[in-house]
Amino acid sequence: MKPNFQKYWDINVPKSYNCLFNFICGGRGTGKSFGAKYDFAKQFIKNGSQFTYLRRTKEELKKLTTQRDGQFWDDISPFMSNREFKVESDKLFIDKEIGGYAHSLTTAMKLKSTPFPGVTDILFDEFIIDERGIGAPHYLFDEVTKFFEYYETIARERDVRVWFLANALSTNNPYFDEFGLTLPEPGKIKVFRNKDVLIQNVVSPEVAESKMQSRFYSHVVGDSRYRDYAIQNKTLLDDDTFIAKKPKNAKMKFVLWFHEKPIGVWFDPKYNTFYCSPNYDPNCEIQYSATTQDHQPNRLILSGQFQGAGIRLFKAAYECGNMRFENQKIKGWVRDIMRWTR
Repeated sequence: MKPNFQKYWDINVPKSYNCLFNFICGGRGTGKSFGAKYDFAKQFIKNGSQFTYLRRTKEELKKLTTQRDGQFWDDISPFMSNREFKVESDKLFIDKEIGGYAHSLTTAMKLKSTPFPGVTDILFDEFIIDERGIGAPHYLFDEVTKFFEYYETIARERDVRVWFLANALSTNNPYFDEFGLTLPEPGKIKVFRNKDVLIQNVVSPEVAESKMQSRFYSHVVGDSRYRDYAIQNKTLLDDDTFIAKKPKNAKMKFVLWFHEKPIGVWFDPKYNTFYCSPNYDPNCEIQYSATTQDHQPNRLILSGQFQGAGIRLFKAAYECGNMRFENQKIKGWVRDIMRWTR
């Protein structure tokens, strides 16, 4: 039995661009994880090339790769019934040999002295997450730097391809921010960074049609944002709530630095509302650092004891809904700042 890559995502399409970092965002059920794992298994069988499977936390790996007889290969094995697949202690076996390794970003620092000379690909699954609600997962602090450290551990000056896979939950995430990515039109591909970074918007007309004929999507879900997200790969969490341009009468209050990027904080006294903007006065006397890496002379640490009345009002305005943001990126940055400096 062979997979139907005319219906589902085909890794060979983005592979033909020969990019180093590949961001694959697709609707639910379009075969992203399956397509990548199937290709890696074939490559290992053909020439012995290995891969690593990366998730954000160790907890995410437990049922997949950590425990004996984990579920990692369950979707692949029926299509390669003549092969023996096994998972144990974060090692991914194919025909009793190690075809891959499973790692978590939270524990990746422990791997710094471990060589992986046979690894040619990294699969980072579910790199975009839904942070809403109590107990929801969160991006790690300075996560992209942590990923770069992990990549350096694996690659060791070699060109190791990375496959970032996710549903299009939100364009407001650390990786899109870092590489300046925007989601292309459905079914299209864009390249960035001297053609070494790729992003693909995966939409399958056959999968969409099949889902639309189901009782769940045609009757239960109906015409909704969730259906647009699950079938057409439209972002689920990006909305225009609290998005607004600052008025002309707004006054500059202070500059807030976050991962070396400035956020201008303005105040409109007429409506008692703060506005967060990419526009700022570099000569503003009051400047705060949201992280220790942003700390420089004449900047106060935001989480320190010398916050002043302005910061207290700023935080209160956020909690009360009296704050607006000029774009989704700024909105996400301030959300992260508020979470980390409580």
